[in-house]
Amino acid sequence: AGSRRNLGQPTLFMGPTGSRSELHMDMYLLPFWLSVYFGQKSFRVILFEDSAAHFEGDFMRTGRHRKVVTDAATGEERVVSLEIWDPDVEIFPELANVRIYEGEVNAGDVIYVPSGALHGILNTEQSFGATSNALFAPLTSHYTEVCVKANFANGCKDALDLTYRSECESERLDPLDLGTASDFAKCAINSKTAEEFGRDAYTANAGFHDK
Repeated sequence: AGSRRNLGQPTLFMGPTGSRSELHMDMYLLPFWLSVYFGQKSFRVILFEDSAAHFEGDFMRTGRHRKVVTDAATGEERVVSLEIWDPDVEIFPELANVRIYEGEVNAGDVIYVPSGALHGILNTEQSFGATSNALFAPLTSHYTEVCVKANFANGCKDALDLTYRSECESERLDPLDLGTASDFAKCAINSKTAEEFGRDAYTANAGFHDK
């Protein structure tokens, strides 16, 4: 059946005080963990469930929430991205309708960000950290649901096929029938691939679940 693919390879992040990443979704809509080894980072996170309910446009496909704005004086159009660290609430009034989770991640801390969550990161101190996007058995139900609700944006269906070595039938997934997401997740969790890559150990850990 081929080897299991870890699509989210570990990444190292180093940055001076004040450097930041603006609001975005990670590749394939995958969840991730980030650990900080020195310094401090501040996170702002909007869960997929809130963004899906209140944001419009192609942000699930592009990974960023953007709008085309027309200059009243010149008539020129420009694309504006939602900057979570200095948001323009006149352009993005829908920001008032979502929950924004904010917190500090210090040296020795690990933060988990769920599937499809928009997030921005600010280095409040010079910092060094490492992150990994990975899909494990206990996270599969939520990830599959997010993927289906996002209409398979950002290559997330490919991520399911590659992660679980096409053991389950992703072509049966249907955005109009969330029951298909549940069926796929059950198949994936009970697959040979999941068993080989530590399913039982992960599912035994009650804290290692999205829901």
